[in-house]
Amino acid sequence: MPIFVIPVPAIPSVAVDGTAARFPYVGFSAGAQLCRPRPRNGARSLSRAAVFFLKPSDPVVDNGVSGALPTQTRNFHYEIELVVAIGVGVRPFQSTAPSNMVYGYTVGNDLTRRDLQLAAREQGRP
Repeated sequence: MPIFVIPVPAIPSVAVDGTAARFPYVGFSAGAQLCRPRPRNGARSLSRAAVFFLKPSDPVVDNGVSGALPTQTRNFHYEIELVVAIGVGVRPFQSTAPSNMVYGYTVGNDLTRRDLQLAAREQGRP
């Protein structure tokens, strides 16, 4: 077991319905997902320079548990999304991955501080 110089947070996870198992929320860089925004208005590319952003894992909460809402926002949006849990390592990820790679499905809420998002968009950021 390695000895870390700073405390390592627990891996965020969610309960697997009907079992005692938990599904870890792991992605790029210590539990965050590396994302690239979709092109707007049907454009084929975003720009010449690739822009990436991280979706942190700290807001992941179990069903029935209230998460902390942001306090410094005036325009808070939410939407429901289909979540696909991939149950095997896939490198590089392919959007045509066979269905036997899927562990399961669930729903999630995507929460957005729209005021900060619009300010970033004005600066050409995701």
